[in-house]
Amino acid sequence: SSDLSSRGHLCSSKFGVRGRQCTGQLASCSSDNRAGDMAKPQATTLYAKAGPDGTSLGDCPFAHSVQMALGLKGVQYEVVPCTSESKPKWLIDELSGKMPCVCHEGEAHVETSEILAWIDKQFAEPSLTAPAGIAEQVKGFGLFPAIAGFTKNTDDAKDPELREKCLAALSKLGAHLESSGGFLAGEKPSLLDCDVLPKLHVLCLATAHFKGLTLEDVPGTSGEALRSYFSKGSALPAFTAGAYPKDVCVWGWGKARGA
Repeated sequence: SSDLSSRGHLCSSKFGVRGRQCTGQLASCSSDNRAGDMAKPQATTLYAKAGPDGTSLGDCPFAHSVQMALGLKGVQYEVVPCTSESKPKWLIDELSGKMPCVCHEGEAHVETSEILAWIDKQFAEPSLTAPAGIAEQVKGFGLFPAIAGFTKNTDDAKDPELREKCLAALSKLGAHLESSGGFLAGEKPSLLDCDVLPKLHVLCLATAHFKGLTLEDVPGTSGEALRSYFSKGSALPAFTAGAYPKDVCVWGWGKARGA
């Protein structure tokens, strides 16, 4: 498990580029930053949602995806959890406060899909590109809309239909994994896995907590393939570096449910 305290955490990735360590070090984002025009950092820095204490890493699957991609590339980076009150002034003025945001050599990048594509282009090895056809196929499963819709729902009458949609999306993903080679686009993790694994993390924590649905509920060989995939993927150091704990996930999705 990863140490997500305000002191930060260290991820040593076997996928590191040329033997480098992947370091995801947490730093604080003080509200004092608002007082001046704090310059954009030169070192690779991820600004992400803060947890309930305002300083630890929050429950954002998109920031988790970004951390996983950086980790697989072996990039040294810093994580700065921010609340709406503690975001740097430049992030608000120039990018409307959008997070996750990665700043590298003074240039900021937002929108998760664009950040992931930039990471793969900026840091050459190993390539995380997945074939476009497979990416479109996986997107078509509608996984995260199904997970989010079911998890956030507070109308009990709608739960059976939403549960079935969620199970259908998970079964499609599992069926794909039965013949994909271990990860979504082959034998090695790609940007597709960086996208999907953090969303399964939400299912395993928040959906399980609020709705009682887990990967164990996906039937047949597709369920077996899905559970094997998540077991392998969630053990990657690049995944665990950004994996927030259950209490933080339940807190965030509780707020999304209107708690």
